[in-house]
Amino acid sequence: MLTSKKSPTPARQIRGSTTGFPAQDPWETSDDAGPRRDLADGPYIIGLLIVFLVGCAARFYQLDHTPIWMDEAYSYFVSTQALGNIVFNKVDNHPPLFYILQHFWNDLNSNAELIRFPAAAIGSLTVLVVALATSDLLNRVSGLAAGAMLALSTGHIYFSQEARMYTLLCFGLALATWGLLGLLDRDRKKRYAAVYLVGASISVYSQAVALIYLAILNGLALASWHLVSKQRADFLRNWLVANLLLFVISLPWLLSLREATQSFQGLPLDSSLLVHWFFRNIVGFPGLPYPIKQLADALILLAYVLGAVLLWNSGQRTLAILSAGALLIF
Repeated sequence: MLTSKKSPTPARQIRGSTTGFPAQDPWETSDDAGPRRDLADGPYIIGLLIVFLVGCAARFYQLDHTPIWMDEAYSYFVSTQALGNIVFNKVDNHPPLFYILQHFWNDLNSNAELIRFPAAAIGSLTVLVVALATSDLLNRVSGLAAGAMLALSTGHIYFSQEARMYTLLCFGLALATWGLLGLLDRDRKKRYAAVYLVGASISVYSQAVALIYLAILNGLALASWHLVSKQRADFLRNWLVANLLLFVISLPWLLSLREATQSFQGLPLDSSLLVHWFFRNIVGFPGLPYPIKQLADALILLAYVLGAVLLWNSGQRTLAILSAGALLIF
C-alpha cells in the first residue's frame, strides 16, 4: 500500500503550536530578545566609566576660559529673579525649567563665573544616558560606541559649556527616546512609559523645539508599531496614557507657546536652509576646520545609514525604521 509522506513541520511552527502561541512573525526576529551581553560586566563598567569621564573632562575643561556672553548673562539675570516669577514666565518667554535649576545653583554658589557648571554637568550626564540607552536597546559595544561619539561631539561640548538650556533639552530628549523605543520593543511597558514621560516633560519645559522632535518621534513610533508590531495592543494603551499625562503636565507651558515662538530670531525662514542650518550648527561638528568638518559630517551620515542597514539585517526592524526616519528630525 502506498502512503503519502507528510513534509516535516518546521521547528518554529511546532514550538508555536505546542505552546499555544502563533509562530513568530517574520518581522519580529530579535526585537524582544533584550540587550545582548556581548561584554562581561567588568569590562563594560570600566568602559562606561571611561566614556563618562572623557565626556566630563571635555565639558569641564577650561569651562571659564571664554567670557560670559549676552545670552548667558541674560540666563543669569533671569535665574536671580524670584522663583515665582520664573515659574510663571513673568521674566522670560522660554520654558522655565533651566532657569529654575540655575536659580537653585545660584543659591549654592553665587559666583557668576561658575554659571556654566549646571549645563556642563547635565551634558556629562547625557553622555551616560545615551550609552546606557543604547546598551539596553541594542548591546553593550554599541552603547559604549554611542556614548563615546557623544562624549567627543564638538557640538554637544560647545553647548555644554554655555549657560543655556540646550543640554537640558538634549538630556530630556535622550530619556524620551530611550523610553519610547523601549515601549515599542520591550516587555516592561510601564517602566519605559515612565522614562518617556519624565524625559519628554523635561524637554518640553526646557525648549520649544522639543515639541517638534517629540511630534516626529511619536509619528515614527506609531508608523513602526503599525508596520511591525500590530499585535501589541499594550503599546498603544501605554503610549496613549503616557502622552495624555504629558499633555496635562505640559498644558501650562503650551498655553503660552504662541508668545514663546516669537522669540526665535536669526534663523533662516526657508525650510531647506533651516535643515542645513541645524545640521551645520547642531548635528555636525561645529568648531572644526572646514575641510575636517565636512569629512566628519559625512562620516556621521554614513555611520547613520550603515547602522540602520545593520539593524534591519540583524532583525531589529523597529529600530531600523525609527533610525532611518529619525533623519527627518534634523
